[in-house]
Amino acid sequence: MQDLRTVGAMRLAGAERCCTSVNETETETAKRPGLAGLSLTSERRSHPDRKPYARAMDALWVALVAAGAAIIASATTGWFTTRAAQAQAKTNLLVQQEQLRYAQGEARHQQRRQAYATFIKAVGTVQTKVADLTSVAHDAEAFEEILPGAREDRACLMSATHEAFLEGPAHVGERVRELYNAVDRYWAAVMRMRDAHRTDDTTQASDCRARVISCRNALGPLRIAFVEAAQGALNPGEATAAQMPSLGSAST
Repeated sequence: MQDLRTVGAMRLAGAERCCTSVNETETETAKRPGLAGLSLTSERRSHPDRKPYARAMDALWVALVAAGAAIIASATTGWFTTRAAQAQAKTNLLVQQEQLRYAQGEARHQQRRQAYATFIKAVGTVQTKVADLTSVAHDAEAFEEILPGAREDRACLMSATHEAFLEGPAHVGERVRELYNAVDRYWAAVMRMRDAHRTDDTTQASDCRARVISCRNALGPLRIAFVEAAQGALNPGEATAAQMPSLGSAST
């Protein structure tokens, strides 16, 4: 028992001496600031701070995300701009096509109008010349003086007839043909009347005069029919001569 007490006392004394040594070491370190700083620096070196690296990585990711967003925004804007440009180009093309169709239709309309007008004017000119020939059918000299000019006008009528007939449409072409044939019959009747006067055949001359008057009177309705058909072709919204009963063409 005495030995155990002695050993415990020795151990307690040793512990007290260790504590006293540690306290003295700490006190000495505190009295020397350089040693304290060296110790702290060593500790920092052994455990480096990782926060600056993390901040740099965060900044890099932010930059990458911003750049990607900018690229996507630019691509989206470019796509919408391209689509808008294509839509505008398509609209412009449609407008140009519509303008072209309108210009072509207007030119076609004016061409047809001019052909009809030239034809009906030529009909009136020849009709007047034939009436002049009728009035001098008994006078061979006066008749022959008027005849060359009348033949020129008749040639112009034939040319105008071809143009008006080709312009169409079909029902107008039919009216053109009927009117031209009527003028041609009028012309032929006057020529026969001239021949009858040259032979002094009064009976034949009288019959020819009646024929001339009949042909002249037939021109009026045919002129009206042509004008109505032409107006219908030039103004489709109105009633056309195609809806009217056909007058038919007399035989030559």
